[in-house]
Amino acid sequence: MADLQKDKSDKNPIRHRKIGPYRVLGELGRGGMAQVYRGLHETIQREAAR
Repeated sequence: MADLQKDKSDKNPIRHRKIGPYRVLGELGRGGMAQVYRGLHETIQREAAR
């Protein structure tokens, strides 16, 4: 059971990855079918959730 839950201190490989105009800043949450990430649109300097 412990293998199914990852420790929050584990490094997230997607953090600071660039996807289109967005830079991923971190994970906001996760559910059964998706993960939601906080991102920064680098051109207009506005944060968004994707």
